[in-house]
Amino acid sequence: MKVTNILFDNSFEKKFSKYKERLNEKEKENLKYKLSLFKENIFDEKLKTHKLSWRLKDYYSFRINYKDRLKFKLLDW
Repeated sequence: MKVTNILFDNSFEKKFSKYKERLNEKEKENLKYKLSLFKENIFDEKLKTHKLSWRLKDYYSFRINYKDRLKFKLLDW
């Protein structure tokens, strides 16, 4: 499934900027790679995208690295 629109709120933009600042070069490259995969196909096998449960049941997630993950929600347009 190719992503056509990605929407971010202000809170995300601020947190994401801070997150990127603390990454080293190798981690930044990995993040860039994962986001490019995400833009092409959000359910790419390499991302191991999965649906979350409980209070986050409307969300999906994939790991950026061992300790970090990106959580997102699919919206109908």
